[in-house]
Amino acid sequence: MAATNVLTVTLDGNEYTLRGDMSLLQLQRIADLTQARIAQIRAACPNYTAQRTAMLAALQLAEELLQVKEDYLQLLAEAGIK
Repeated sequence: MAATNVLTVTLDGNEYTLRGDMSLLQLQRIADLTQARIAQIRAACPNYTAQRTAMLAALQLAEELLQVKEDYLQLLAEAGIK
């Protein structure tokens, strides 16, 4: 069983404690990616609430994940791998 790592990060001015079986570097990269997306939304829409900004960031990141998964499956299909 992998050890659970704990990392405290600040996202959009709020402190969060992240826990996961991945490395601290991976947890930090996730936080950094999330904060970067929040900052992009904040720059474009400074009047949005923190909740709306976080939700839009989550939806945009989910959209990217879905696209990557679809691209991956397409590559597997083209390579003849199921």
